[in-house]
Amino acid sequence: MQVAASVFLILALHVAVLDGNTPVFLWALLAFGSFQIVGRNQGGSAVLGFFFLLLSIVGLVMVTQGIELARTAIFLPPILINALLLWIFASSLRSGSEPLISRFRRIQIGWSNGEIDRYTRRLTTLWSFFFAACLLAALVMPFLVAPPTWSWTLNVVCPAISIGFFVLEHLYRAWRLPHFGPVSILQTLSTLSQPRVWREPIAPPK
Repeated sequence: MQVAASVFLILALHVAVLDGNTPVFLWALLAFGSFQIVGRNQGGSAVLGFFFLLLSIVGLVMVTQGIELARTAIFLPPILINALLLWIFASSLRSGSEPLISRFRRIQIGWSNGEIDRYTRRLTTLWSFFFAACLLAALVMPFLVAPPTWSWTLNVVCPAISIGFFVLEHLYRAWRLPHFGPVSILQTLSTLSQPRVWREPIAPPK
């Protein structure tokens, strides 16, 4: 449900940009925030929910008052999302920390070794660079291209690339690294849907 809610918000943002209709996105953001609060047992976060609710309500009030600043709200989600993901992935690469994908692997499979740890650290680094590139595009492109081009790039192309990379990495691992253990996209998605894999302290297992 959390993935479906996120996809809904991204699609609403894309439609709002193409139609030049900021309230469409703000209403979708309000619905997304409400889901975060009532769907805490499905991966939602009450803190994020209240933040999104407040942001959407303030934005809607500003739109009704004709305040143009509210229209810049459509540019914020890709910036905030990529900045958050970059911080989550990159911070796990600090000395003494367990790389995020290493933790996913440990929780999913239950065992690891030096070769797997090196691979998952490199993979975590690649994802960090990807989110850094998306964040840079989200910050710079609004000043260089028209909003529809920005939206197609950040709300369609970047997510498509991330999905493609995710699938291809699983296929590569199944083909070239079978000794790493069983490979299942569905099992990985099931692991990622567990709030604890994102919330537990990023520290090496003892």
